[in-house]
Amino acid sequence: MLQFPATKQKMAKIMSNFDTLGKHIGEIDSVIDAWIARLGLGYNHFAVLYSLAVMPDGACTQKQICDDWYLAKQTVFNICKEYRERGWIEFGTS
Repeated sequence: MLQFPATKQKMAKIMSNFDTLGKHIGEIDSVIDAWIARLGLGYNHFAVLYSLAVMPDGACTQKQICDDWYLAKQTVFNICKEYRERGWIEFGTS
């Protein structure tokens, strides 16, 4: 049998802390979503631009973006293709 060694009071405090953490994460997420929307971007488009912006050399693979953001390969490819056509990014060799 598994059980928590803590008393019910301690468990209630721990769960309250998790609830508070979840609330704060939700608030941060809402702020980020609003900021992305103000930029006129969708989440996936933001993910691609952000991934490139934070890389020291400004380059990464589409696979890295897919893995980091849990995006489908086709989604990332289409966004990258769109950005290449706009002249915002270039495709290089990896």
